[in-house]
Amino acid sequence: GGRSFKFISWIRESPEGFDIMPSSLKLPSGRLITSLRCRSSDNNRGWIDLMYSDDEAISWRQLSKPVDNTGVGGNPPAMLRLSDGKICLVYGYRDEGSGVRYVVSEDEGETWGKEIILREDAGNHDIGYPRVVERSDGNLVAVYYHNDVADGERYIAATIWKP
Repeated sequence: GGRSFKFISWIRESPEGFDIMPSSLKLPSGRLITSLRCRSSDNNRGWIDLMYSDDEAISWRQLSKPVDNTGVGGNPPAMLRLSDGKICLVYGYRDEGSGVRYVVSEDEGETWGKEIILREDAGNHDIGYPRVVERSDGNLVAVYYHNDVADGERYIAATIWKP
């Protein structure tokens, strides 16, 4: 239980820019999925890719691109399989209207619904790094860091909503 680890595989070759900060799930079928924070080499564009493995992480392939634009520099995803089987992916958006957004998949990550804005009131783009959980009443709670003014103090915030 966590005393030792061994390398199994790379998810994919490192692109121009980077793939970092994964959020992973094991689906009831045994399929592993992992969402990746991606950034272009010029740091002008970020997005989220979703990879999958059907052989216990020995090999990986791209399944989808849940988010085409996370803004300048990107932001790591937080993924959760909901009690109804849907997958929720929450992320910080770092462009005009910086804040926290999410998308939902009803088919285990193959396709994703329309981006939904939870908040877009940040003082600047330095926000995000969310984590998300589902409460017993079905509401979701996303926790992340946020700011109200560009030079202001960063703080930990939470948003509660019914998906």
